Amino acid sequence: MNHAHSSTARYFFNSLLETGYIVRRLAPDAAKIDLAEDDAQAFGSHLLSGMGVDLSAVHASEGAGAEILRDLGARDPRWLHRAAKQASAAVERDYEVWRAHYNANRP
Repeated sequence: MNHAHSSTARYFFNSLLETGYIVRRLAPDAAKIDLAEDDAQAFGSHLLSGMGVDLSAVHASEGAGAEILRDLGARDPRWLHRAAKQASAAVERDYEVWRAHYNANRP
């Protein structure tokens, strides 16, 4: 486990829990949170929820908050899960096309 990445996830999540605010690490050497790492996995859906809160704050600051809430309220509760499955399937299909092309054109 890379402890620099691990501490990033822990810092992000703890700042959200303790203060209700997300503290961003803005630096050229700041590591992204690796969702496959143990610390990120231990936070489970809470980490993704916090990341969603952060993202929604960006849109709300642009004045789109009410419109976004209306849109979300009109959606089926399972829309995000379905969309994620569709996106995943599309990426897998694209990869298979790429792989077939790559393998057919290998020297």
